Formats: sequence, C-alpha cells, structure tokens
Amino acid sequence: MAEQLRDVPKPMLQRVFGHGLGRRIWELVRSTGTQPCVGPMSRVSDADLAIGMVEYLSQHAADTLLARGRLAKAIRLTITYADGKSSTARMPLAKQTSEGNELALATKALLHQFRACNVRSVDLRITSTEAASIPDQTPDLVYSTASA
Repeated sequence: MAEQLRDVPKPMLQRVFGHGLGRRIWELVRSTGTQPCVGPMSRVSDADLAIGMVEYLSQHAADTLLARGRLAKAIRLTITYADGKSSTARMPLAKQTSEGNELALATKALLHQFRACNVRSVDLRITSTEAASIPDQTPDLVYSTASA
C-alpha cells in the first residue's frame, strides 16, 4: 500500500501520518530495493498506514467538532480495499466527546475488526453530533482519506 503514496509530497505524508512514519513512507517509496536501509525495520506495514489514516481523520473530526461546538455520539468506519470491496463497522461512543484522542481510540477499536492489508481508503463518519444543550440539527460529519 505504501507504494501507492509515491507521488505524495513528504510534508503531506508527515502531516497525515506523523513526522516519523511519514518520513519512513517517503524514504521507502523512493528507495531502489538494493539500498541497505530497506530492510524489515524500515518497511511500513499496511496496518501502520491504516492506523495513521484513522488517527489523522479522528483529529480532523475533533477539530471540526470543537470549532462547531458539537459532540460526537457515534462513529462509523468504512474501509475500502484495493479490489473495490468495502466493510463498515459502527460504534456508539461511551460518552459524547469532541476530543481527538478519544475519537482515535474508538476508531482504532473499530479498525481492529477489519483486515488491514490492501486498504485503499478509510472513511470516518460521525453519525450523530449534538451541541452540549441544543438538539441535533446538523447532518453527519464525514472525513475521508485515500491511499491512492
């Protein structure tokens, strides 16, 4: 899956996947395979990439929730694979939140229900949001990232 990220600029990889993993992805897809740095320790697994995408989407969702003064009540995660097939899982949150770390933990728990190889894209939908004291009147928030 990392090979599909060959044309993505290094700063964007580091923004989405974090500095360390983004740099490893960038170096891996530009290596020639004969370089000694491309051993098992420098490889990037599909699971690492999927987790990085989920963490990025969760933080982006939390930023939007905070900006709108809203709280997430449930999440839905859809994984689309390279063959075009997709799988979806849903989870009500134990408590309403707009915290990125809490959303990331819940989303990663959903991610463990899927196989993490040949992932093309990860879609996160905040299925229900509401302000602290105002009934829910806004549509779902949808966040997506694609590896290709």
